[in-house]
Amino acid sequence: SSTMHDPYNKRSVSMISSTTLSNTSGSSTAKSQSSMPQHEIQNSLPAEVYLQNQGCKECLYTGVATCTGVSLYFMKLASEVPEKGTQEVIRQATKQKRFLLGGSALWAAAGVYRMYLG
Repeated sequence: SSTMHDPYNKRSVSMISSTTLSNTSGSSTAKSQSSMPQHEIQNSLPAEVYLQNQGCKECLYTGVATCTGVSLYFMKLASEVPEKGTQEVIRQATKQKRFLLGGSALWAAAGVYRMYLG
């Protein structure tokens, strides 16, 4: 099939598998879609089409790990902000700490959202 498939549209797997099965209906090993187990339908699809419709677990784990790592790094930096000094140093340190903790929370939320999308 030469049409583009939306990777988040689960219906495209069944549409493609129906097309694949109908194109092979002349062979003696072809089965109807209703009698074919799901794993055989998936195995009959071209690899690129199957991956487009399933999502990539490695990409999910990499995205979550990256967001977690950046979040932890921001937390580490926030813990290294000086807590003693002149009043001006304390004021600047407080602003930096808030910014870094906010960034940490933002990246943690991005990691949770990425996991939710997966």
